[in-house]
Amino acid sequence: MQLPSINENVPRILHQQNLHGHTLVVKESEPYRWFEYAGSSIQAILNKNLPAQIVSPVAQTLLIFLGVNQHSQKVLNLGLGGGAVERALSVQRNIHLTSIEKSQAIIDVAKQYFQLGDNSKIICQPAEHFINSTTEQYDTVLCDIFIGESNPAFLFQDTFYRQLLSISSSKAVLIINLRFESEEQLLNYILMLRSHYAHIALLEFEHFSNIVLLGSVNKLPDKQQLQKQLYTYESSGAHSFGAILNKMRYIP
Repeated sequence: MQLPSINENVPRILHQQNLHGHTLVVKESEPYRWFEYAGSSIQAILNKNLPAQIVSPVAQTLLIFLGVNQHSQKVLNLGLGGGAVERALSVQRNIHLTSIEKSQAIIDVAKQYFQLGDNSKIICQPAEHFINSTTEQYDTVLCDIFIGESNPAFLFQDTFYRQLLSISSSKAVLIINLRFESEEQLLNYILMLRSHYAHIALLEFEHFSNIVLLGSVNKLPDKQQLQKQLYTYESSGAHSFGAILNKMRYIP
């Protein structure tokens, strides 16, 4: 991830620790605060002046579900990072959010340095273990799990998505952020995803190697409908979806 128009000051290191053989560093250069881990440039970023804002355009796409499922819903977020999704959704009274993070150290960093509220429901457990054991049903699953610059292998396995559907309601929506090594890998992934979610859309970003995919068991709204349904969230000033929706491609 790249920092948006950060100033030229040398970043200040706020925290540094060894985590599973990799270095985790929290840095700051006004008005941004971020952390780097496992050789990646940035894995989470906070605008301290607008904490409810998701800064990264890739991560912002996770909120598109707000225009797909508009009613009161249970959301499962796999991968906490710096708590950007949690901050953004904390003001949405109709959203009941559960977040899964396997590292207690990441949870502690998010609480101490990234304004993660004490009321956030965080479960410290590997995502693949949680979905195999929970008895809850979720309307939307968000997934943004990286180890450095790579996704864990289970995100490319059919078993994971079969299990996701088993804990999903009839409104099931999945939004997942992935990095692919080749077009062939992307195509194979889409074919696998299609066997579980009948409707798929893809968002690819020019300056990022990540691709975000949206899967739904029900028909997705078209872009005009999505824009209209997301207007309420745009009007707060914290989010802007127009440019993101322009990049969205529906997979026929």
